[in-house]
Amino acid sequence: MSRTPLRLAGGLLAVLCAVLVARPAAAEPRPSNPQGATVSLAATTVAAGQAIRFTGTGFVNEGERGQIVTIKLDDVDILGDVTASDSGAISGAVTIPAGTPAGSHWLRFLAGSGAENDGPARSLATDQFTVTAGGGTTTSPTPQVPGGELPKTGVDSAGWLAGALILPAAGLVLLVVERRRRQRAATADPR
Repeated sequence: MSRTPLRLAGGLLAVLCAVLVARPAAAEPRPSNPQGATVSLAATTVAAGQAIRFTGTGFVNEGERGQIVTIKLDDVDILGDVTASDSGAISGAVTIPAGTPAGSHWLRFLAGSGAENDGPARSLATDQFTVTAGGGTTTSPTPQVPGGELPKTGVDSAGWLAGALILPAAGLVLLVVERRRRQRAATADPR
């Protein structure tokens, strides 16, 4: 029996694992859907563990009240919430977690839950800013967004997803190989 199908299956599984588990070094923010909102940062560089100030406008809902705006770092970590004024203005500061790796990052401002009078939904990414490991240029210390820093929730499911895709694929490859082996054995030894 030729080992080529098994080698091919092993190679395909290795490539699939590498593709599913690999992560980009620095992701780009997803496209924004500001619906008329604007946001700006007070600094382009901040040290990990320090606060960065922001201001924004246009965060008003259909009921002409200020929206609750959630602020995320790199579309992953929730840093806090701020409530816009009835004119839609927001301002404040969020603390960049001390464990944030140095490099380019962005903040995402999310508003509008889709509930009645809470639209339109807004998603706005800031320009990228640089996080330094420490001792870099920082904004002046300011109070944190009300509610404080929130813990990261959820599960990193990349490994589970890779397993969920690889195991059935491996089973299918082994099933095909076994069927071909049986067909060859049956044609070689007719009884």
